[in-house]
Amino acid sequence: MTTKNGIELTLHIAAPPPVVYRYFSDPERFKTWMGPNSELDASEGGELVVRYPNDAPPARGEVVEADPDSRIVFTWGYTGGANGLPVGTSTVSVDLKPLHGGTLLTLRHTDLPNRELEDGHLGGWRHYFGVLAWQAAREALSPVLKERVDALVAGWNEPDGDRRRELLASCWAEDGLFVDRMGYVPGLDALDTFIANMHRFMPGVAMERTGPIRETHGRVHFPWRLHGPDGKVVGQGVDVGRMDGEGRFLEMAGFWDEKEEG
Repeated sequence: MTTKNGIELTLHIAAPPPVVYRYFSDPERFKTWMGPNSELDASEGGELVVRYPNDAPPARGEVVEADPDSRIVFTWGYTGGANGLPVGTSTVSVDLKPLHGGTLLTLRHTDLPNRELEDGHLGGWRHYFGVLAWQAAREALSPVLKERVDALVAGWNEPDGDRRRELLASCWAEDGLFVDRMGYVPGLDALDTFIANMHRFMPGVAMERTGPIRETHGRVHFPWRLHGPDGKVVGQGVDVGRMDGEGRFLEMAGFWDEKEEG
């Protein structure tokens, strides 16, 4: 959004602040979201250079504040005064705060001289920080993604209460929400009870993941099917969930395949 003195952008990233900050402090990670020919020295007084693929004048800035894992501030402008914004004439601040196991990132870009530059930079930052958020979430979640999904499937299949609770606690947030056509289930305790009742009324039913796990920005998708005690398929569908930066599900929706009528 635009403010009285510039623009502001907030987004939630499915990675904790230390992971997100690496993309503002490590030159190689900086290149993954700002372009392969960009440069970064994240120490106070260091320079950053963003080179664009269309040979447009590069953006340059100087780091004026660097608080690891929390905040970075740098100036912003263009070589030769391109775009009506000379080097050093505007300021970008980025604040990182923990939220739901991930990061709430707040960008403020001030001292932009007109609405056209505000709108242009807001669109640009949305693109670049979208790439950053995707990269950071992938870095945070890739090492645990399969493990956590497999723990969830095992939890659905586990009739023993103590073992089921251990499995679910490893992959489900305390206030995580599950919904599907069979129920609205808010929280870890409620999910544990929901599954216990499933085993009580449908003994022998088992869930199987039937395809790859896909993830983007902490959103997770995988297909499944249910087998009865005789091995016959009694249902199938996909689960779509959202993870926090520690790899626990904050919410999940189960979509059952529906038979078409007629």
